[in-house]
Amino acid sequence: MPVDRQRALDQVTERAVQAVPGAQVLRDEQLRRALASRDIIGQAKGILMERFAIDAESAPNLLKRLSQADNTPLAEIALLVLTRGR
Repeated sequence: MPVDRQRALDQVTERAVQAVPGAQVLRDEQLRRALASRDIIGQAKGILMERFAIDAESAPNLLKRLSQADNTPLAEIALLVLTRGR
């Protein structure tokens, strides 16, 4: 995407966020949740790699397959691995 177009999109997004009361708080909370999920998924991948002697590519694929098979969000599957896997 050209720099000017990206800059314009960023400005429009920022104005929209400012126009909606509480949008920044919501965006911050969503970011915190996303970062927490990422950390949990990373830890779960490490546990799976150690437990099943699989590589860094196979571990997230296993998490995805489990998530899809159970129709459960990936972060929830990762949390189960953490709580039951240790």
